[in-house]
Amino acid sequence: MKNHKAIFVLQYILVLGLSRNAFAQRGNYNYKTARRSKSDCLTGVVLSAGVNHIFSDKTNFDVWANNTNHKTILQSPIGYNMDMTFVEKQYDFGYHLQGNYPYGLITFFVGTNLCRRPHFRSFLNAEIGGFQAQAKHLTPPNYTLTPTQQGKTMFLEYSTGCVGLSLKNMYISKPNNNNSSFVSTIDVQFGYMPWHGTWDYGYQSGKHFYGTPVSGIPQLSNMCFSITYSIGILAGPKYHNR
Repeated sequence: MKNHKAIFVLQYILVLGLSRNAFAQRGNYNYKTARRSKSDCLTGVVLSAGVNHIFSDKTNFDVWANNTNHKTILQSPIGYNMDMTFVEKQYDFGYHLQGNYPYGLITFFVGTNLCRRPHFRSFLNAEIGGFQAQAKHLTPPNYTLTPTQQGKTMFLEYSTGCVGLSLKNMYISKPNNNNSSFVSTIDVQFGYMPWHGTWDYGYQSGKHFYGTPVSGIPQLSNMCFSITYSIGILAGPKYHNR
């Protein structure tokens, strides 16, 4: 019985203390209820780099490569990613470049924010760009090198257009003394290639690829999927403390 009375007294003291604390906060002139608004969100330019992996089906191409050259193109387990994003309250736009041998992907995007928390942003983006694949140490059957190709390092390159959707999740820290913020991003992207890609056989000279279209090589899948993790800096933020 004594234990029940002690518990009742402790509960009464706890409730009374919480009530007084709540009324004291409401009566305090300096106390303000936190409100979320669009102006609470950091804005600026995000420059980031990281690692990624691109998933795309190349089964038919691997069968062709094994039958004609007795080789299989192995994909690198991890690729690289570079990203520039302009963040403006509820919207973002920019571009990202991904390389994960044998695949390469560059897309431009624009989207809207799905989450209104000041330091966490989740952008749903529409994308358009180009998809590429390279296959080294393979030779198309019955191909004769031209005089300008003699002595060059030759390889196959596949290219086509790409459209898609992506979900960019960004954690943005509070601004530091130099008015910049740390950004950590996970980007999940789905790409669709509605146009028929082409295989070219050629060589690289500087930034230019000089290739000749070749036929009889299976096309790659018309879909790809990628996941990226990157870190970077948001420069020039406009921020309003809550």
